[in-house]
Amino acid sequence: MEPQTLWVIVVGYFAGIAGTFNEFFVPPIVPLFRAHFHLGAAAAGWLMSVFALTTIGAALSGSTIIHRWGAKKVAGGGVAASLLAVGTVQAGYTHRLLAWVLLGRAVGGLGFGWISVAAPVLITASVPAHRHRLAMGVWSTWVPIGSVAMFVAAPRLAVRGQLAPVTLLLAAVMGMSLVLLAATPFASPAAPDATGSAHRAPPSLYRWTVWWIAGSFALFTVQFFGFNTWVTTFLTRHAHMTLAAAGLWAAVGGLATALFNVLGGVWLALALRRRILFYLAPSLILGLIWLALPHLPPAAAVSAVVGVGIFAGGIPTLVFAAPGLAARQPGELAWGMAWIIVGENAGIILGPPLFGTLWARGGFSLAFGVLAAAAGFMALTLSQSLRRLAALIANEDP
Repeated sequence: MEPQTLWVIVVGYFAGIAGTFNEFFVPPIVPLFRAHFHLGAAAAGWLMSVFALTTIGAALSGSTIIHRWGAKKVAGGGVAASLLAVGTVQAGYTHRLLAWVLLGRAVGGLGFGWISVAAPVLITASVPAHRHRLAMGVWSTWVPIGSVAMFVAAPRLAVRGQLAPVTLLLAAVMGMSLVLLAATPFASPAAPDATGSAHRAPPSLYRWTVWWIAGSFALFTVQFFGFNTWVTTFLTRHAHMTLAAAGLWAAVGGLATALFNVLGGVWLALALRRRILFYLAPSLILGLIWLALPHLPPAAAVSAVVGVGIFAGGIPTLVFAAPGLAARQPGELAWGMAWIIVGENAGIILGPPLFGTLWARGGFSLAFGVLAAAAGFMALTLSQSLRRLAALIANEDP
């Protein structure tokens, strides 16, 4: 891979990491926010869900804004909004103003939505077509890698109830990302070759494929983010761990997810032909893990947390790669990524408060039982999604 192409991927990826840091610095230290503001379980879940709510609005507007201002400016605006959000959360935490914290999370969601749509557009526009699958496989690790970093760092930095060390780290990363974006030239998305028009899939097929995949991803994120928001709470209560130890094991699970995200980029073409092996069976295995988790002894529960990362790892790769693999007309990639982010964050909105409410009312058995049901539905919707995606790619290359 050419150095300039690699550097573009790094800079776009780093912008994604900056956004993900902003999203995920809260879940590992939810107990800190709960104690500081005297929050119940369901109310604490909204620290993530309000972020996701504004992300949806930003993502839906992202393709239109990119068309007007360009992907580079939108990505930079997203990182700048994330930086403002971190400062607002810190001010709210310092002065015990929960409304400011929620406002900061809302602004952070706005920035995250813009980054989510703009950064992959920048990357795919600057990467040769034959490298798109690998590039999107790498890009799909931005969420698990960012979450791993926060699950490791945030509990250790937030010592003695202090949030400032965490927000200073985030501010430094975001400032560096702004400098890199400003200094790096990116290619503009190119129009498709007119000679290939006969091989383009019908726009309706593209739209329905994206919507099915986005729906599957919503079911995935209901599980994954509902679980990740409360995994440290689960481990501290069920396995009697310290918050730092629980965060470390959650990070190990995140590393497993990241590893299988990258592998997913390598085996994506094979996986589309072996859908049952690579996607449907792992979905059902996830359901079994959810059912077993609250009944396992502590050591086995920790192993199951890592298992969640392994069996969940390939799904985000498929989801984030799909719009880039299928898009052949100007604007389709940004449109497709916007709907993927909508699906992702619809699940994020619902997952954390749902899990927290179910846990508060019926214990972990009820909460994990609902996640298992979501995994079963996800297997069904993924089957339809993958059938449509395979047909779309076959139509592209008959």
